[in-house]
Amino acid sequence: MSLETANSRIDTVYFIDNGFASVVADGPGKRDIEVGIIGREGMTGLPVVLGHDRARHTTYIQAAGAGQRIGASKLRRATAESNGLRQMLLSCVNAFLIQTTETALANGRSKNEERSGALAANGGRPH
Repeated sequence: MSLETANSRIDTVYFIDNGFASVVADGPGKRDIEVGIIGREGMTGLPVVLGHDRARHTTYIQAAGAGQRIGASKLRRATAESNGLRQMLLSCVNAFLIQTTETALANGRSKNEERSGALAANGGRPH
């Protein structure tokens, strides 16, 4: 099930109780690259919390489960009225940013290892 589509308006925000969603970006040749996972510690619709209305990436359910949802406009009103709620939701944003940073680092290390392995297999010469 698709929860958000890249470059499209976010109408609904989801809080996942169990199962998880994958956040994917368009990679080279329009190949999807998973850049994050949202589980029970997080939420979709992070741009809504940050004052935007469009998804940068596509988010879809990867493993079925259950969750809660709220309309984006209703969430905007609630966060405007409650600084405590806004702070809690910003912690979800922070957790996701940390996760995506770690994912990028792991992907970079993996690519470096692939390159090192290819160089070693080729006698230290690039192909």
